[in-house]
Amino acid sequence: MNTRTDLDWDQLYREYQPVVRRISSRILRDQSLVEDNIQNTFELIWRKFYQFRGDSKLSTWLHSVARNRAIQELRDNRAITCDLAEVDRIAHDTPESDCLALKSAVESLHELDASYGDTFRHHVYTGLSSSELAIAENISLGCAKSRLVRGRLAVKKLFKAKAKAAKKRVDEYGKG
Repeated sequence: MNTRTDLDWDQLYREYQPVVRRISSRILRDQSLVEDNIQNTFELIWRKFYQFRGDSKLSTWLHSVARNRAIQELRDNRAITCDLAEVDRIAHDTPESDCLALKSAVESLHELDASYGDTFRHHVYTGLSSSELAIAENISLGCAKSRLVRGRLAVKKLFKAKAKAAKKRVDEYGKG
């Protein structure tokens, strides 16, 4: 059973759609993403069915595909996409504290070391996965992953430093 014609696809969908929905709901928690993921999962199963080797039960393989697809959907939709030109426009519609946090985040991205900052900013602004970044920037997958990790750690460190400085300014203002 390794060809598409060996299966009753309507029956497969009826039987496993509730399972894919449960898996997707547990991981994604957003109904529109869940619906998209169900569709994408069954499309992927259709396209990649030739890869099912039969080493495990079909249901085990379908669970794995559904879980991995939901995780990828989560990664794809978790990326922060921000056009720098939009920051000022957003600021007018956002409470002041949120505006300051957004500007601080954008500033932090631009303070990153060039050795990994370009790759990290590329990821943040485009939402590309590490494998897509590796291809886009013509670097190895390991290098892309390393740069993303270093970028995340650096941004976290910058945020902590900025939060500490802001707290100090607030404390000094309260004393004065």
